[in-house]
Amino acid sequence: MGIFRLNRIFHTVFLLCAAACILGPVLAETGSLSIAYRGSGGATIGDTVVFDGRNPFGNTTLISITGPGLPAEGVPANNLNGAPGTATPVNVDPDGKWKFAWYSSVIAGSERLQTARYTFTAKDALDSGKSASISFMMKKPEYSISVSPNPVTPGKYVQVTGSADDITTVRIEITDAAGSVPYSVTTGVSSSGYFIYGFHADLEPGEYRVIASNPALKTPFST
Repeated sequence: MGIFRLNRIFHTVFLLCAAACILGPVLAETGSLSIAYRGSGGATIGDTVVFDGRNPFGNTTLISITGPGLPAEGVPANNLNGAPGTATPVNVDPDGKWKFAWYSSVIAGSERLQTARYTFTAKDALDSGKSASISFMMKKPEYSISVSPNPVTPGKYVQVTGSADDITTVRIEITDAAGSVPYSVTTGVSSSGYFIYGFHADLEPGEYRVIASNPALKTPFST
């Protein structure tokens, strides 16, 4: 009889311990808001950085960025010209997970980015006390150029943005598949090394190459 009671006690204790081991990781995994990014510790300005994480508290996660030249309160990750203290909303899926792709080449205010360490903060939309942050190094490329939107509907507005060190002007040429240049213009480069130029794409449907050049550059760069 004593052995039977001992076995029952042992089985009960064993089941309680097993339950604790099973429930512990689940609570730890879902008990906090998190943010992570895919990469090796840094990125080049113009890259696309994918952030993801968990938010078990609400349906919306707010993503903001802080760093050199940006307000200490943070600004929306996809609009560096946004109001201080505001953020980019990202939906949380039913499993409590969220994902955000940060297109650093086309976000508003991208010209404010520089070679420096930036911090991205994720917060629950209803409870700002639930938050997590991550930081990494952003490096300004020597030369870069991008076009937005891409592709573009003929006749619509196109914006060419880029960066170029140690020059004050850049010549932008649009070439077609045959190598002809239906459009070209020279525009200024800011003291921080950025240039922005917009135009209406009054071109025939097809694929075009945007080339940026300057006599001081050994080779032009394009997209």
